[in-house]
Amino acid sequence: MALPVLFWRDMLMVGSGINLAAGFVVLMLIAQGLSLGLAIALHFLLLPYNLFLAMAVWRSPQASMVTTSAAALWLVLFTVV
Repeated sequence: MALPVLFWRDMLMVGSGINLAAGFVVLMLIAQGLSLGLAIALHFLLLPYNLFLAMAVWRSPQASMVTTSAAALWLVLFTVV
């Protein structure tokens, strides 16, 4: 797959959208009384998908220092937040 499609569409647009929607759902469930342990488990449920996207960008033959750094920042951002 071409790096621009993987980076811009799959990781930044689709991946970010899925992570933001899941984070919003987890926050709504916390507000309704969901236990913190289950909320943390739900938050980290998307970690394999996020790792897959970041690793795909890192392993791309077209990857530059900018795209690999942006992928790492994206992964940290959506893992921590």
